Amino acid sequence: MKIYPFDKPTEKQIEYAQYLQSYIQDDTSITHMSKDELSSYIKFIKPQAEEVMDELRGHVDDVW
Repeated sequence: MKIYPFDKPTEKQIEYAQYLQSYIQDDTSITHMSKDELSSYIKFIKPQAEEVMDELRGHVDDVW
């Protein structure tokens, strides 16, 4: 599938997707996704990543 320049994801979208991936340890390649595909992917993994972040925050609060 060819991705046209106007359909490429922004750098912020890519960075945000990589940030979310780091929490859920997802190995999905985001480099070949279009803007819409990446947006859908972010919406898909965001709840999972937020759940992990909340769990980590809960443990940090107990220590301090």
